[in-house]
Amino acid sequence: MINRLRNSRGWQIALVTSVVLFAVLVSDVSGRMSILRRMHQEKTRLSQELALAHLEHESLRADLRSVQSDGYLDEWARVEARLTRPGEVAIIPVVADQVQLPQFGLEPTPDEEENATSNPDQWRRLFFEASKNP
Repeated sequence: MINRLRNSRGWQIALVTSVVLFAVLVSDVSGRMSILRRMHQEKTRLSQELALAHLEHESLRADLRSVQSDGYLDEWARVEARLTRPGEVAIIPVVADQVQLPQFGLEPTPDEEENATSNPDQWRRLFFEASKNP
């Protein structure tokens, strides 16, 4: 009977089918293991990002608490907004290179600016043209 099974084509077909099924199962397991490895790597990366997000969230909450404090508000009002309390006098240092100091005197009107001439022209008109007019 064993000889008959060995000689029959059914045994060969069963063996080939078993080998093919085994190869399919091995490749499927290999693919699933590859997917699981990628999923594990993604999980690790996302866990790290989540931890960083939690740290940033806590840092921002601490900053918010700091900004909402009376000390910060007082510091901001004095330094940035240059506000003073009643009875205080604000002193603001000025650097001469950065600020244009005001010029005292008469500024020419637009009509005078159109007719403005240089000093030599004014002297020439004063001496030479004035003598021609009388």
